[in-house]
Amino acid sequence: MKYSFVTDKIEVRGLKENDKPRYIVNGTAILANKPHIYEYIKNKDGTTKTLKNIFTPNCIRSIKEQAKHKSLFIDIQHELVRNASIKALAKDKLNTEEQKQLDNMLKRKMLPLAKLSDIEVDENELKIYTELNPMFREVDEDHKNYFDAVWYSLENKYLNGISPNFGNFKYAFDEQNNMVIDDVEVLGFSYVDAAAGHEHSITEVAIRALEEGQTKEGERKIEEEKKALELEKKNFENERIKYLKEKEDLEKDKLRLQTMSEEAEKKAQLEKQAKEQENIQKELQEKTEAIKKLQEENSKFQEELNRAKGVVKDKSNPNMPAGFNPNDPKFYAEKLKEITAKHDATVQIIKSGKIPMQDERFSGFSEMANLSARAGNLTADLSEKDAEYVREHRLLDRSGWDLITPNQRKI
Repeated sequence: MKYSFVTDKIEVRGLKENDKPRYIVNGTAILANKPHIYEYIKNKDGTTKTLKNIFTPNCIRSIKEQAKHKSLFIDIQHELVRNASIKALAKDKLNTEEQKQLDNMLKRKMLPLAKLSDIEVDENELKIYTELNPMFREVDEDHKNYFDAVWYSLENKYLNGISPNFGNFKYAFDEQNNMVIDDVEVLGFSYVDAAAGHEHSITEVAIRALEEGQTKEGERKIEEEKKALELEKKNFENERIKYLKEKEDLEKDKLRLQTMSEEAEKKAQLEKQAKEQENIQKELQEKTEAIKKLQEENSKFQEELNRAKGVVKDKSNPNMPAGFNPNDPKFYAEKLKEITAKHDATVQIIKSGKIPMQDERFSGFSEMANLSARAGNLTADLSEKDAEYVREHRLLDRSGWDLITPNQRKI
C-alpha cells in the first residue's frame, strides 16, 4: 500500500567538500494533529469529497525510531513505488523481449539518487535531512542529465514538496472521536511537485559554497551536538550530585549504625559486668551468712560442750612428779626396774629351787598401770576396739580436765 503526503517546506543548499559538491535538501515531511488532504473523490452528483488524514505525535515519533534501524529510500515522484507497481502489473503479460526492454527502462539508474542524512521531531513537526549523491551525475550522460534536471527542479520549486511512502497503518480515535493514524510502517520519502498547503511553502532554495568546509547543515549538526553535549553534561552533573548526596547519606548511615553498634556493645558489656558483680555480691553474701551460721552453731556447740564437762580449772596432774618429762625414756626405764624389782627377786629364788618367804611375783601391776597413765597412753591396757571407742567419744581428755588417780592397792 502506498500513501503520499506532500509538503513544500523544503530547504535546498549546495556546497563543496573534499572537492566534491554536496547537495542538501531539507524539509518538513509531516505535521502532527493537523488534517492532511491526500485525495479528492468526485461524487456522482458532481460534488467533490475530500479525504483527509490526521497523524498523532506518537506516529511521527515512531517514524523517527524506525529511521534509526532501517534503510529508507529517497526518490523523485514516488518513482520506486511506481516502478514496483508497473512490474507487478506487467508480470506474466509481456514476452521476453518486452520484459527485457521494461527492465532496462526501469533499471537505468545504476546508483541511488539521494540518501536520508538525519530525521528529527521538533514539537509536532517531523523534519528530514537528505543529501543528493554527487557521483550520480558521473555515471554517464543520461545520469548527469537526470541529476541536473532534478536539481534544477528543486532549486526552482518545480519539485517543492516531500511525500512519505507508507506501508501498514494503525488507526485510533482521538478525543473528538476522529479516526487518526497512530502508527505507520515508513518505507521512504519522495521529492514531489504538489505541496499540501501554504504552510508548507519552501523556506530556502540555494546552492552555497561554504568556506573552510563549514555548511549550514554542519552548523546545525554542530549546534545539535553542542546542545546534546550540554544536556549530557547537565545530566552527568545531576547524576554526580545525586551520587555524592547518596554517598554522604550512606556515610552518615554507616557512622550512625557504627555508633549504635558500639553503644550496644558497650551497653552489653556493662550489663554483663553488672550481672557478674551482682552474682559475686550474692555469692559473697551467701558465704558470709553460711560462715555466720556456722560460727553460731560452733559457739552453741562449744557452750554445750562446756556445760557437759563442767567448769574445772585447768591445772597440772598432781600425780606427776615435778620435772616429769613424759618423753624421757630413761625415766620409764628406771621406774620399770623399780616396779619389777620384787617380781624379779621372787622369780630368781624360785629358779634356784628355794621357796620364797613371800611370793611377790604379782607385785607392781598397779604401779605399771599408773606408769602407763603417766606416759599419757590412757588406753594402753585396752583392746584396740575399746581404745578407739574411748578416743571417738572423748571419754578421756588429755587437756588436763580428767584426773588420773593411780591405784595404790597392792596385789
